[in-house]
Amino acid sequence: MKICIPVSGPEGLEAKLHSDFTGTEHLFVLDTDTGEHETFSRNSENGAEDASEEEPIAVDVVLCADMPADLLAAFSDQQIHVFATGAETVGEALMAFQNNETEELRIEDCGCNCGGRPRETDSGCCGGHSDEQSEGCCGGGGCGGHG
Repeated sequence: MKICIPVSGPEGLEAKLHSDFTGTEHLFVLDTDTGEHETFSRNSENGAEDASEEEPIAVDVVLCADMPADLLAAFSDQQIHVFATGAETVGEALMAFQNNETEELRIEDCGCNCGGRPRETDSGCCGGHSDEQSEGCCGGGGCGGHG
């Protein structure tokens, strides 16, 4: 299984989680089968996206603090599982995931017309949290609210 985590820098397991998945410049990817991990930079030094000839990296899981509704829908469509965590570092996030201390974000649990899909229940906003408890859900379109 490959796990992707948006991070603030290339510090490996000590890297801090970046709160905005779409705005992060670095992605930490761990292959749980081999134990190998690498941090990929989304931008080169001149500000342009890396023009790598390598194939895109397929991942199975994303661990993050929050996820915009449209991106969660896109990951869901690709059968990539997204889990919310309040962890501060990659190491803490991976430990939380291993110990089942993360919350899977599901498109059907996300309210506020998430990803173009209507809210199912009043308690369905942001992974089961109420609108008042989840900053960034209804106003910002997020589905994690753990940032």
